Amino acid sequence: MVIAILTNRLTKWSFTNEVKAQFRYKQIRQVFSFNREVIEHLKIGILVLTSKEKVVSINQRAVELLNLNDPQEIINLSELSSLLLYRFRSWQVTGGESNNYTYRYNEGADEVFVSFLGFGRLEQKKSPW
Repeated sequence: MVIAILTNRLTKWSFTNEVKAQFRYKQIRQVFSFNREVIEHLKIGILVLTSKEKVVSINQRAVELLNLNDPQEIINLSELSSLLLYRFRSWQVTGGESNNYTYRYNEGADEVFVSFLGFGRLEQKKSPW
C-alpha cells in the first residue's frame, strides 16, 4: 500500500515538473526569438562571438557595414578578418581596455567603428547585481 501511494505521488510530481519544464522551454524560446528579432533590426552591426572566436550570429546591418557577400560562409572570426581577429584577441588579453577601433573590411566598404563587449560568466562576476 505504501509503495502504491509513493508511486502515485512520484508520478504526479514527475508530471507536474514535466509540464513546468515544457512551459519554461517555450518561454525561453520566445525570449530568444524576440532577442534575435531586436538584434536583427538594430541600426548598428552586431557580431556575436564565442571566446573561441566562433561567429554565433551576425545581423543584417553588420553584413551591410562590412560589405559581405555571403555571411553564411563565415564560421570563425579568422575567416572574416585577420585584423579583427588580432584586435579581438588583444581586447581579450587587456580585459576590455583599448576597445575603440575604426575598420574597413574591403575597398567597397565604408570605414566603421568597432568595439567589443563581453557578457556572460565573466561579466556576471563584475556585476553588482
